[in-house]
Amino acid sequence: MVEEYICHQSGSAFAAFEAPSLESAGMGSEFAAAGPTDAFAEGEITPVDIGGAEVAVVRMGDRFYAFDNQCPHWGVSLSEGWVDAARRVVCAYHDSSFDLETGRTTGGPALDDLPVYAVKVEGGQVFIKVGSLD
Repeated sequence: MVEEYICHQSGSAFAAFEAPSLESAGMGSEFAAAGPTDAFAEGEITPVDIGGAEVAVVRMGDRFYAFDNQCPHWGVSLSEGWVDAARRVVCAYHDSSFDLETGRTTGGPALDDLPVYAVKVEGGQVFIKVGSLD
């Protein structure tokens, strides 16, 4: 089942998915389902709701990346931005950029790094480690 949510910052719609329980997927309770792998388009930033936190997911080939969907500069939605050829997440508002894999700030005006989260793919589902989500 797909549920539609509205981003608080931009008013844009984003999706959240019901997926198999983590226990049935053998992952324990530290990972939460973000959705089926085919719900994430190549190179696009897709916002998902994970336990009330808005997380962004990017698919690059067979790899998935997850990070906070709020830019550390002003808190605007990074899902309105893009991933450039150097695999940096670029904020659409002030062009702050962050390394897709590490979250390290690669261009200002943002000074703080972007929180990133561990991702697992199993049984056609993307799971995000939620232990570090606040």
